[in-house]
Amino acid sequence: MSPQSHQPITKHLASPKDPRAGNALQHQLQDMLVIAICASIWGADTWGDVETWGIAKAMVGAWATANHLVLGQVKVRSKSNEITAIPELLRW
Repeated sequence: MSPQSHQPITKHLASPKDPRAGNALQHQLQDMLVIAICASIWGADTWGDVETWGIAKAMVGAWATANHLVLGQVKVRSKSNEITAIPELLRW
């Protein structure tokens, strides 16, 4: 395998120019693309399906990348964000 094949998907998606403007910039383009790709792999057929999948999978994680190890994950609570989930992950 070539070295490029071992790059994270976000590295491959870093080069597209973001055509969005205004309120559409609430989330990073890379995040939106990864969510759309993953949701479609899991069977999402509409943008509503993609949104539902993205909300259901919102998690904060801690990992040791050098060892390829996930140390912990916490689901982000409904109507919250990652910042409020981090203390819970650290207590875990």
